[in-house]
Amino acid sequence: MSKRQPARKKKNQIEIATQRITYLMELADQSCLEENLELANSCTKLARNIGMKYNIRLSSENRMKICRSCNFYLNPSTSKRRLTNNKTVAITCNNCDRVYRFPYGQK
Repeated sequence: MSKRQPARKKKNQIEIATQRITYLMELADQSCLEENLELANSCTKLARNIGMKYNIRLSSENRMKICRSCNFYLNPSTSKRRLTNNKTVAITCNNCDRVYRFPYGQK
């Protein structure tokens, strides 16, 4: 007997999930400006969990705001350091000391 295939997610479920992810990331930005980092961290964890459940990728700007190893919100003023070299940007998480390097400039 063959195994049953998992049900696909409906389109309206995926649309609701993307709306929730964008709302949570905006809420994290606002709470970070108000210096409420606990709320910002919980919002980023929720947004990431919703994205994993419904198989939705976060946008590139939202991915750069979340540490991949500890799910910490990377606040420009308190929780990350940014260094620019010749052709790369290095972002360091102050919570777990992980370094992310991104290329920039023209090829």
